[in-house]
Amino acid sequence: MIPHPGTVLVIGRQDEDREELVQHFIADALKKNRETVYMAVDKHPDEIVEKLRNFVDIDNHIQSKKIHFIDCYSAAKNLESSKDFTIRVDPRNLKKVHRIVTGMTSKKEKPERVVVDSLSGLLKFNNPMFIESFIDVTIRKLKKKGATILLLLDDDAHPTHKADLEVLTDMTLRLHEHEEKKLISLYGLVDGKRVQHQIEKGEFFEQNFYN
Repeated sequence: MIPHPGTVLVIGRQDEDREELVQHFIADALKKNRETVYMAVDKHPDEIVEKLRNFVDIDNHIQSKKIHFIDCYSAAKNLESSKDFTIRVDPRNLKKVHRIVTGMTSKKEKPERVVVDSLSGLLKFNNPMFIESFIDVTIRKLKKKGATILLLLDDDAHPTHKADLEVLTDMTLRLHEHEEKKLISLYGLVDGKRVQHQIEKGEFFEQNFYN
């Protein structure tokens, strides 16, 4: 149901449901020994690694260099990023991110799963036009090289920003609740066909990650 390769705009609150979606997305690729990239803007890479321990042997995947972190969080907070699996980048320096991505896509084993956590975080440091250009150039480059990218956006983002970002991506996925049910609504293109669907969160995870 998630397009592979493709770009997916994930809209929802910064809560456990969104975190769980991202963790399943990354862990599913690591279990298949695929290359992954996590652009950390809102959280420290150490926090993300600890959460992934519940899903995979993350230390083994770090050692085998199957997961890479672009650490914008430490740069924004003026913290040291001493881990050898992280690349410290100022969140304002999207050109450097592009250069890093270009280097990754030139290797034999290219990233297959990428997470940008989050666009809302990047919007605190960049003009919306720069974010749109980042998606149009850098993220599109990853997709052309076979990657699927989750672009996280907070639910309270400006409606104009949401609309502009939806146009630039293949699919929009919204996390929400209705009558105490946790739901995922999605609409966009999968294999060139337009889809619009609403599904319970557990069923969505089962269809996309439990095989």
